[in-house]
Amino acid sequence: MRTPLYELHRAQGATFTEYQGWTVPDVFSHPTEEYWSVRRGVGVVDVSYRTTIRIGGPERIQFLHRILSNDVQNLSPGRGCRATLLTAKGKVIAAMNVFIAGDAVFLETEPAAGHPLLEKLEMYRLMQKVEIEDVSGTVAKLLVQGPRSRELLLTVCGEEPTFDEELSHGEARVKLDGEEGHHESRSVSMRLMRVGETGEQGYELVVPMAEAGSVWERIMQLGASLDLKPVGFRALNILRIEAGIPWYGIDVDETHFPQEARLDEALDWNKGCFIGYEPVARIKFRGHVNRALTGLELSRKAELESGNVIWKGDRQIGYVTSAGYSPGLDAVIALGYVRREFLDPGQEVLVQTVEGPIPAVVSRLPFIRSEPASDNM
Repeated sequence: MRTPLYELHRAQGATFTEYQGWTVPDVFSHPTEEYWSVRRGVGVVDVSYRTTIRIGGPERIQFLHRILSNDVQNLSPGRGCRATLLTAKGKVIAAMNVFIAGDAVFLETEPAAGHPLLEKLEMYRLMQKVEIEDVSGTVAKLLVQGPRSRELLLTVCGEEPTFDEELSHGEARVKLDGEEGHHESRSVSMRLMRVGETGEQGYELVVPMAEAGSVWERIMQLGASLDLKPVGFRALNILRIEAGIPWYGIDVDETHFPQEARLDEALDWNKGCFIGYEPVARIKFRGHVNRALTGLELSRKAELESGNVIWKGDRQIGYVTSAGYSPGLDAVIALGYVRREFLDPGQEVLVQTVEGPIPAVVSRLPFIRSEPASDNM
């Protein structure tokens, strides 16, 4: 499958890679250049491959509150939260962002979780008055990330975003050039969400599919003065690894408890029961996880793959899930699961590679802590 912007990306010279059944732009110019555009300025990423599910109907809030792991009942329109849908044994079926709108709730997740999430929502609906619709094919989704992202949106929309809380959202308009033969410009309505996915200030734009190309081109045109760069999958991947953000289908799946994947933010202990509550509550109040997702920094450059074994002496203590070269640290870094007794930052371990075992140290997440972006420009 391809995003609606595939042809535009190809015209911009992008090379492509495969991700969870989608062909996505991998690199536009150079991954290091794209990386620094986000760390120092602003970059835009096409994430239209992500699944978006619309939940409508008069009982939508009660329905989601009953099954999801976070409190959606006390969220007003324009706010959001992170949540999971768990198995009865407390393992993660899907990790998602939840956005509460006036007449619907939108769930956004990685494509690997999309089909299982839809199946379970349909199964749990029973006789409740809810409408479940996969609207992924009707919209394009663009991430705008970096310390100058707010400045870019002021240029593109003609006004600053009025919400600053993570996952807060609202309606906005992108001003487009006037069409040939017309003096007046036109604009496109979109949903704008405050979403940081790189450790930097950031937003997500959700625009109608038919207008995706026009909006992308307008952003690129107006962002030129801010040195805006299109950012591919490879740079986004290393940015989110640095930020310690797990992706479903890569770092977390139905074999993990949410606490193992450090998804504690998606769990609310005051809302009452939800599917899978008892096993994760036992971990919270009476026990611990035996392993957890952590960071690793290698002593030298090497190729890492998902599944590479992590050793302490002759004992196998974990495995790698994601890895890449960090320009900011000038080192190969990784996310991986490590047994709890070896999670202390600075712990020296070995990571198995095709070249043999390479020394590494356990690192605190996130790897890089960016300075909070000022909302004053």
